[in-house]
Amino acid sequence: MRGTDDQPELSMLACEKLTSRAVLPIVLGAEHRPELRGARFTSRAVAWTGLAHLPLPEAVRRLELAERWAGGATDPPAFTLPASTRVHRARTSWPTHRRELFPFCISPHAALPAWMEHHYRAVRRAALLRRREGKQ
Repeated sequence: MRGTDDQPELSMLACEKLTSRAVLPIVLGAEHRPELRGARFTSRAVAWTGLAHLPLPEAVRRLELAERWAGGATDPPAFTLPASTRVHRARTSWPTHRRELFPFCISPHAALPAWMEHHYRAVRRAALLRRREGKQ
C-alpha cells in the first residue's frame, strides 16, 4: 500500500496477507497520532528479512522494539505492524484455504521452524506481562 505525505504506507511480502482487522492499529494510530500519518510500516515478515541474520534472541528483541509504537512508544527504531499474517494464495480450494487459516507470527510460511514461532510467542508474552505489571 502506498501512502501520501499524510497517509501511512505498509510494506508486506507478496506471499502474505493480513486481515482487515490487522491493520486497525495503523489506521487508529494515524488518526490519533500526527507523527504516524506519514510513517512507513512493515509487516513482521518484511522486518524479519532484515533481522534473520542476527542471533535469534537479538532479532526477536529488535522486532519487539519495532512494534512498540502500537503501545504508544514515541521513539521506536522502526514501525513494524504487530499482526500475524497468513499465506496469500489466489483461487485455492476451501480445504486448502481452511488448512492455511492458522496465522503465523513471524512469517506466512509454515516452513518456518516451529521452535522459532514458539520462541517468538514466549518472548512477546513475557514482554506483554512485564508491561502489564509496569516493569517495562
